[in-house]
Amino acid sequence: MSLIDAWQADRAKLLGKLIEPCSRFPLITECLLTLTLREKPVDFFYLDSGKPDNEVYITLIIAHGHTFATNSFKHLLPAARTNSIRIIALNRRDYLPTSVLSPGELVQVATTRTAFLSDRGAELALFTYQLIGELSLPATAADGKSGGIAWMGWPLGNYLPIAGLIAGVDLPENVVTCLQKYLRRVIIYEAPNLALGIKEPEKAYIPLFDDSIPIEHRGAAFAGWVTSYFNHGDLSSHDLDVIEYRIPAKERKGTVESMDMADIIACADDRPVLRSENYLLTTFQPQFLDSIKKALFDESIRDFWKGLSVWVLYGDSTSWHVPIAVWGLEDMAQEVGKKDFMPLIRVITGASHMPFWYDAPGTVAELLHCLEN
Repeated sequence: MSLIDAWQADRAKLLGKLIEPCSRFPLITECLLTLTLREKPVDFFYLDSGKPDNEVYITLIIAHGHTFATNSFKHLLPAARTNSIRIIALNRRDYLPTSVLSPGELVQVATTRTAFLSDRGAELALFTYQLIGELSLPATAADGKSGGIAWMGWPLGNYLPIAGLIAGVDLPENVVTCLQKYLRRVIIYEAPNLALGIKEPEKAYIPLFDDSIPIEHRGAAFAGWVTSYFNHGDLSSHDLDVIEYRIPAKERKGTVESMDMADIIACADDRPVLRSENYLLTTFQPQFLDSIKKALFDESIRDFWKGLSVWVLYGDSTSWHVPIAVWGLEDMAQEVGKKDFMPLIRVITGASHMPFWYDAPGTVAELLHCLEN
């Protein structure tokens, strides 16, 4: 029996634990708020941590990742309120009760992928603009250290703020003028290589594409695997051989493995996996790569968003996808000759893919570092 077969056998109980709730209606909706875009019949549902006590605060809009939706961030909300952050955790398109992708939009996934990304980025920008007005969110202060808006993606959700930076340039003048005053941070959080269009190494492994796992169970297997801890070597070496690609650490349970059934039911939704999400992961690499190059390293885009800082935030015990992505970004900056545009990088020691679930105060402290510096 191979190591990965042994790991799968060890996690068989976890897999059974995940499969059942993912087949039900997964999202606990009573705490979700809704915003309908004025420009198109699209409903976005979101969690709101609420207004902090102080009058001037930054609003962090978060786009979730693959399978695990908005409720995954629920532990961050009370910690945010006490640290002068207002968190808006957005349920992405195709994750109910936010509007599912229409038949025409699903055709875009297979055909006009650049247009698909542009449309999703424009929706994020329009959502942000409308939310600013509806919630009377504070603008960026004169010193640039408080107020304003930050966008953050988490794994696959990272494509959304990147697309928003590009699409926002071409929106109506009133939207553009507002967003230029408000948007001051983008945090690329736990971005996997696939979401940035960065090629995977030969040793790469991911349960979503493991033929030994029944296709209907792969989303559940992936959720358990990707939120595990991995014992890598010295990641500052940029050496592919120091990365653990397959086998999670046994000395500490992964996040999903430690969750109870009610939490999994509240957070996980695997219906979009085969409908749209896996297509984004497997077929959008050229478009994701073009987007990240344009958003981060195109002078016209960076000049348009004057005063915007970009951070990369990740844990050093996360899965292989993330350090590979960070190294790829650094190589990209060097290749295009734009080292000055390279995002600032912050590594969270000992953190896995989902630290906000088990250490919300610590995660908020890391976010504050990115938002205030």
